[in-house]
Amino acid sequence: MYFPHRNKVHFSKGRPLVFTYNESQKSKHQTKARRFHFMIIKLGIIGFGGMGKWHAQNAPRAGVEIAAVCDIAEEKQKEAIEMGYRLYTNADELLADPEVNTVILTVPNYLHKEMCIKAAKAGKNVITEKPAAMSVQELDEMEAACKEAGVFFHLAPEPALGQGYADREKSI
Repeated sequence: MYFPHRNKVHFSKGRPLVFTYNESQKSKHQTKARRFHFMIIKLGIIGFGGMGKWHAQNAPRAGVEIAAVCDIAEEKQKEAIEMGYRLYTNADELLADPEVNTVILTVPNYLHKEMCIKAAKAGKNVITEKPAAMSVQELDEMEAACKEAGVFFHLAPEPALGQGYADREKSI
């Protein structure tokens, strides 16, 4: 997965750990000293349709813990309960869960911006399914919200959108 500059994902005992570097935490005596922080990804899935289920099935293979899922459709809620996931019926409840530190947005595309900004304000790292936004302006707003909140922002690549979108993704 890609995370902003100076942040990398490493694996320990098969579990992904977000490896972050905070330049502002340099030692007084060693200007090049660095402090690193590790975080196990505890994922909240917002939208439990086709891609939400796919992530629920495949993320644990990479060591990601599924902390909770959220969907407004009763049919999807029943499926989540049957699969043994903790269920929320609205995104605000999931975003308030202190156990969730990262969310993946598998809701309809036009909701990505709203959900991303809410998640950032709640202090959650954000992954969006493709396409990440309906316009470059929306993508800029999402990126700014995550940057302001100090959380990671990851967007899935969409080759069908062309080279301009890929170039934009690399710059984030």
